[in-house]
Amino acid sequence: MRICNVLKASKSGYYKHLNKNPSATEQKKEVIAFHARVFYRESNCIYGYRKIHEDFINELPEVSCSKDTLRKAMQDNELFSCTKEKHRYISGD
Repeated sequence: MRICNVLKASKSGYYKHLNKNPSATEQKKEVIAFHARVFYRESNCIYGYRKIHEDFINELPEVSCSKDTLRKAMQDNELFSCTKEKHRYISGD
């Protein structure tokens, strides 16, 4: 196989990698990403990772994750908070 030659990997290692089961960490990241998408859509795509982390704490205490883990999961899924520019009053002279 050409890809194995390019990557300098054995054929058996390549096929083993294709058929591997996800690790516990990968499964946990998928659960976090799934719930982050749900909470993000429930907030009408407005909330950022801080408020979604509060939702995790309040509604899913059995799923523990840090703010950084949640932020990374949201970035990977392209979930960003929507901020509005504050209206500033300009005084006239």
